Amino acid sequence: DMRGALTVTGDALLRGAGRDGVEIANGVDAMLSFGNLTIDDPGRQGILIVDSSVDFTAGNLSIDGSGLSGIRLDFSTGDFTVGGNTLIQGSGFDGVSSVATDMALTFNNLTVDGGGGDGIAFEDGRGSFMATGTTTLSDLGGDGLSVEFDTSDITFADLNVSNATNGILLNRYRGVLDIDGGSIADVTNGIDLSYAFAGTIDNVAFGTVGDAVVRAGASVLGGTGNTATGFGQLYEDLGENDGTMTFTTPATVIGED
Repeated sequence: DMRGALTVTGDALLRGAGRDGVEIANGVDAMLSFGNLTIDDPGRQGILIVDSSVDFTAGNLSIDGSGLSGIRLDFSTGDFTVGGNTLIQGSGFDGVSSVATDMALTFNNLTVDGGGGDGIAFEDGRGSFMATGTTTLSDLGGDGLSVEFDTSDITFADLNVSNATNGILLNRYRGVLDIDGGSIADVTNGIDLSYAFAGTIDNVAFGTVGDAVVRAGASVLGGTGNTATGFGQLYEDLGENDGTMTFTTPATVIGED
């Protein structure tokens, strides 16, 4: 439980914390730097940052078996950067959760494996998120990526979602989502958009989608080079959509008037 202006260097193992593995709260201005950080079986969040200004860096980050979210960021500013591999597994709730936060989040390879909530969830924020390597979100009780009432710009070099409710859920999202490859499979809807500006979703392979690959209402579609196999319907048009999204398999452009 960390409270105060603090710098930590080197490697660290935090095991069996009754509350949060790392907690920074209540107006703290802090800088934390780890070579490798491992957090096992925290009673609540693996990392909790609330109402603070924080610069967090780690070479590699592993969070296993958190009672609630792996990483939770609320009402905070600063930077959160992991340069190597991030593994979050077996969380009771979300893998990464950000609420009303103005932070720049940067990951290289990010894996969320198993959890009771969403893989990555943003709500009412205005920061940014970038994953430059491979992102894998699997075996989730909620959505792979859930963004609601948020204006953060979100970028994935390679996003892969499987065994989730929806691959991507955007609700009243006013940022720009850019995805440059990946896959979404074993979900109810591939992409579910409501009053959202989606940005561009390119080169994503959709497979084993129970309902619609793209379900959209009052939203903007964009993207090329996508493929889809094994789905209920390719496009569920709820009306008032703009833009187009191109699929090479099947050879279809959706979203046209």
